[in-house]
Amino acid sequence: MILDTINNAHRYAMLHPLFTKVFDYIQSTNLHALAPGKHSIAGDDLFVIIERVQGRSRDSTQLECHRKYIDIRLYTKHKPTCISARQTLYRRR
Repeated sequence: MILDTINNAHRYAMLHPLFTKVFDYIQSTNLHALAPGKHSIAGDDLFVIIERVQGRSRDSTQLECHRKYIDIRLYTKHKPTCISARQTLYRRR
């Protein structure tokens, strides 16, 4: 897991072939303007899911594991309800 700010995305672009595309999308798209739900960027290989949910405490969360996808989660403090944008980047075939 990498915890960092989007300003340092360039440091991680080489880790996956779709990272550059998703980082460009994040920086050029107003995620606050997107309606909740799934939005395709490149078919099923790259998409964003917008969720507007209350944050949870550390004690009320569970460890999450993915075998098919890589998640990039963005959290904002724009409002008490956070926006979680999940870009699913890679699917094994």
